[in-house]
Amino acid sequence: MENNSYDHNNDCTIENIYFYIELPLFVNGMLYNWDEYNSNRFMETVLDPLLGSHAPITSKFEMRKNIMNYFDDSCDKKFPLIYVEFFNFDDLLHCINILNHPIKTSEWGYMICKMTKMS
Repeated sequence: MENNSYDHNNDCTIENIYFYIELPLFVNGMLYNWDEYNSNRFMETVLDPLLGSHAPITSKFEMRKNIMNYFDDSCDKKFPLIYVEFFNFDDLLHCINILNHPIKTSEWGYMICKMTKMS
């Protein structure tokens, strides 16, 4: 699922860096129904402005098993995740640094998002 780009200067293939952001199940103390529209709004109005020039080159909403129950076939529970892909490691580190702290938003209040890498 990772895109590859070709670096003509070094004559090698470079893979973009990606991970998943797990959105909170509860927002303002209530169960929240994340969908593609709301996750796009989160990216466009919260995360992208915080990251600025370090924003992901692509993002996509998905409902998937999280890392804790990924290999458990008896568990069908899926979680709201945003696939984010970065051009370089510095951009990824900037995003991780932001997500390591609660994010104050005007629409969703304080949010704590988890990061996970899945292949």
